[in-house]
Amino acid sequence: MKKKCIQLIMLMILLLVSCGTSDEEENVAAIEQSVQKEYPQEKEEAGSEIPLDNQEKETVSFVNIWREDVFLKEQSLSFSQDNSSQHIEYSEVLESDAMNRTLIDILSGKGPDILCVDRENMKNLIENGALGNLDDIILETNRDAILPGAIEIGSTKDGWYGIPKSVSIDTMATSREYWNESSWNISDVQSIVQNNDINSLFVDYTGQDNWWYSLYFLLGKDMESTPFLKDGVAYFDTKEFQDLLALIKNKSGNLTLRSGIKYSAEALNSGDIVGMSCSIFSMEEFGSYRKWIGPNCCFTGYPSETGHGTYLVDQGIIVVNKDSMNKKGVVEFVNFLVSLNTQQLIKKGISIRMDVPEKLWYYDEDMEMYFVIYPDGTRTRLPENNDYSTFLDEYLELIKNAVPRKSYDTDELFDVIAEEADAYFSYDKNLKEVTKTIQNRVKLYFGERR
Repeated sequence: MKKKCIQLIMLMILLLVSCGTSDEEENVAAIEQSVQKEYPQEKEEAGSEIPLDNQEKETVSFVNIWREDVFLKEQSLSFSQDNSSQHIEYSEVLESDAMNRTLIDILSGKGPDILCVDRENMKNLIENGALGNLDDIILETNRDAILPGAIEIGSTKDGWYGIPKSVSIDTMATSREYWNESSWNISDVQSIVQNNDINSLFVDYTGQDNWWYSLYFLLGKDMESTPFLKDGVAYFDTKEFQDLLALIKNKSGNLTLRSGIKYSAEALNSGDIVGMSCSIFSMEEFGSYRKWIGPNCCFTGYPSETGHGTYLVDQGIIVVNKDSMNKKGVVEFVNFLVSLNTQQLIKKGISIRMDVPEKLWYYDEDMEMYFVIYPDGTRTRLPENNDYSTFLDEYLELIKNAVPRKSYDTDELFDVIAEEADAYFSYDKNLKEVTKTIQNRVKLYFGERR
């Protein structure tokens, strides 16, 4: 119809011109006006055909200063493509000077709308009042599904300021013959060694057996609640701490294991070691650990005086510039990142949502096998030789009860202690002299920070 209309106009113009009409411009205008009256819908439709890409979108700036992350990049693109009114401008700023400039911009009331940061940077931004409270933008339906530990990672007494993109689990397995409880402490470990014929205390999942790991697993994972630090007062020159160092020296470095979960698990089941550290990044890895440690072992966590030794480790934390809280795109994108549909796509990490594992869990009746199946069709077979009647419940219990480490600031203090302890472990320096030096260094450490 439109083509015929145009052809009719052109024909009439040609006729007028060929006739030598003196008022041809007026005649052409009259013809166009008459066509518009006859076909008003045609003209309106033609005028509405504006390409979607040319329509103005609200731009939300999202800067990742944590580390390179394909998932965040892909989801930013996916959101922008599926959203007609918002566009996510994603970038990664990983060079230290550029990172610092980004943080300064946030503190000065500028900078990106959304950031992905580590815990230290999140803490600094919170202390300087630069972040918005996520309670104001994350929907209740999303919040109710998020792991308690994931919310705790980004929370202070004043509010909720950060949410991990995804997490991993850091825990320890031990033999049920030695310990069958959900938690233990330093005294429990000492009793186990005294009452059993054990070669070494702990190994990591690669089979490393040395004094540093044993000291870190007993002391460094939970420095804030260690019995050798109370209310800011150090007790490292005591007989109790000397006995602990002597135990570590006697029960470390006695095994040479091949690298791999399988061999560390064999040492665990044979009773050669008290515990094996486990870093779990997916349901599939949980299945592998569970397969190798077997039914005679359990995940009890690292020794802790608080009763919580299984830790939730963030894989980048999403925070929002306080000056961008009213942006519709910010609200929608943050909820998009924590939504069930998006969180099911995480493969390199554990989702922060409690309802994701059951969505990914699948039993193939024809093959009589269990799988993890992702929305894109990717599927991973779960290891054989597992009791799958309790598998999902145990996995959910592990991730739900995991807590964030109270503070990574104490790693610096642990390094001070380990540096001085090395004189005893590696060079046979007098134990009392070493613990006295540690005591003085720790007191100095706290004195410099008051």
